[in-house]
Amino acid sequence: MDSKENATASSGGSSKLDESSVTMLDVLNEQNELEAESDAVLGGSDEKNCTYALGYIGRQALYACVTCSPESVVGEEKRAGVCLACSYQCHEGHELVELYTKRNFRCDCGGKRMPDVRCKLDPIKLDENEGNQYNQNFGGLYCTCHRPYPDPEDTVPDEMIQCVVCEDWYHTRHLENDEPKNSKDYAEMVCHLCMERVVPLRNYVGKLEDCNRTLLNETVQLDVTGLDDSVATAADTSVAPSESEEDLNESKRIKLDICTKPAPEDGDKAYKKGATFWHDGWRKQLCRCTECMECYRKLKVEFLLDEKDTVQWYEDNGRAKREENGSTYEQGMQMWNKMGRVQQVEILSGYNLMKDRLASFLDTFVTNQQVVTEKDIKEFFEKLNKERRETNMAPPSSCLMNLSTLFDHAPYLSYAFRTLSNDEALKLGHSLRTLQRAQRLRSVYFLGRLEGHDADYFLAFGCAERELFVGRKLFYSQNLHEWFLLLEPKQWDHCWDKIDAPFRGDPAYRMEVDLGPSFALDEDLVPVEGERIRFEVKEQNRLWFIVSRILQEAALVPRGVLYHDTDGNCVINPYFGGISTEASLILNNYLHFREPRADPAVNLGKQDECSYFMDVFDPADDVVPKEGSFVVRRDVGRDVFVLNSMHWPGMVNFHRANTGAVYGFFYFGDGRKNWELPFKL
Repeated sequence: MDSKENATASSGGSSKLDESSVTMLDVLNEQNELEAESDAVLGGSDEKNCTYALGYIGRQALYACVTCSPESVVGEEKRAGVCLACSYQCHEGHELVELYTKRNFRCDCGGKRMPDVRCKLDPIKLDENEGNQYNQNFGGLYCTCHRPYPDPEDTVPDEMIQCVVCEDWYHTRHLENDEPKNSKDYAEMVCHLCMERVVPLRNYVGKLEDCNRTLLNETVQLDVTGLDDSVATAADTSVAPSESEEDLNESKRIKLDICTKPAPEDGDKAYKKGATFWHDGWRKQLCRCTECMECYRKLKVEFLLDEKDTVQWYEDNGRAKREENGSTYEQGMQMWNKMGRVQQVEILSGYNLMKDRLASFLDTFVTNQQVVTEKDIKEFFEKLNKERRETNMAPPSSCLMNLSTLFDHAPYLSYAFRTLSNDEALKLGHSLRTLQRAQRLRSVYFLGRLEGHDADYFLAFGCAERELFVGRKLFYSQNLHEWFLLLEPKQWDHCWDKIDAPFRGDPAYRMEVDLGPSFALDEDLVPVEGERIRFEVKEQNRLWFIVSRILQEAALVPRGVLYHDTDGNCVINPYFGGISTEASLILNNYLHFREPRADPAVNLGKQDECSYFMDVFDPADDVVPKEGSFVVRRDVGRDVFVLNSMHWPGMVNFHRANTGAVYGFFYFGDGRKNWELPFKL
């Protein structure tokens, strides 16, 4: 049944707001019904590829873009239609007229009828689509009343039905038919205008059932009788076999070409002017004799003989695709089951955040007794999306231990002889996502774990802007649930990294430190013992200092990961593609993950082929001692290069050669620096 909006839309009337509660099952059932209606119209069309290259499609969903063709109402030469994929990709946000489906149409997007539009899916369209037919629907008008749908000035409840011949839509009250049919009583409709033009159809009105029962059966009977007579004649004569076969074939052609079109009726049974309604399968009963076929061709209605031309066939095809692919809910559950637990928690967290924000937003309208408008809802989601963008993660190519790569990079913790359990990884991902939202951070990175005597500190750092180093914040957690900001102490000393005592695991713990006497050189360069260095340090302040030192002195990334943008910010290079296997063995091809300290000219001079935007950062070989501060080794099985810091045992940097997808660093240690390294070397 070809009714506008599934034959249930009305151009007038009102609806009451259902104030009763609904269950999730009700929501899913309603969603399935809406999807079934949508898939019936769109399921048989390609939503990803422009159909222009396929030529004139038998039937497809079409749209007319008022934004790109504002004069389409004026004349036929200004009208154009675009396919489903182009409506998504090339005309997103435009004012579109839904044309339902049309037959034998070729997409106009970016073609001669739309010269100001460049099709994103198929840019080169040179041919004029001369085979396309453009009725008033392309200008947003329908029926003999030439009005838009829905019509704001029409208050009469009515149904709109599509004619299968001209494919225009008509109000039932304008069909010039005294007995409008119920939508369940027929499959297709031919409007009164097309009935005047396609005269042969008048002969079939009200006679198809009789035609099927008598005339077609008689034709079969005649064919069989004719065949028997021909065979009998051949047996009784002495005509040559070849001549008998020719006579037989000619006889069969004569018998099979009998016209089965009913004769016109007179009196009360005669066709009366107006639209006609046809049962399912009526097209199969149309006569296909030579004379009738020629008549169809002249009237350009040969498509009436094609079962695949029917909207019913098109919709059944769309529904079949839906059954094959499953509903949106079923597809979503399939994707859900393929996700890792961290991703599942992130999605649920995002949903709960949206739900809480929306509930709070709607409460204000209840309190103020205001009506919620469409504009209010749009503004709410625009604000929510803006907040999401502001707190969005670093680019996907930023493959440090951020939230999006946490599970993927967890196996590399084995290089520090550590691991994270699934439960720890799940809690970690959820809590860091909460931290990111609460602190309004653009990116969050997991650093590792500092092991204390009584309790451990999980470590992370984040950036509020694109700039990675200015304003960087440090955080710690002891339960993978609550994260606390590590603030820079008002007073601190460089000698704090000489403290050899382990961390207690209590941020409030105050330690009495005795580093022994200080030494100075006299005029003869003889060391002279000075006062003993004694001080008290709060463990939380010491934690900030140690984490800062580790990031400053031992965090490395492959050359090319960092770059200075045109605004002078140090940012992640989204186009980093990795360094080669040979280059991965050279320490000079790794850079400190910090703001550059050395003169840019010095750093640039260390590279044979340098890039100012990437090579101004300090290379890893600028440490003291130069040899032995980092040990480079290769995991041949994974083709991963591992750089262990000898100054900060437990600090591990890694990079998989020839790919920009795997690199990063992590720290699993006790927070004590190896001051004996120079003597060991």
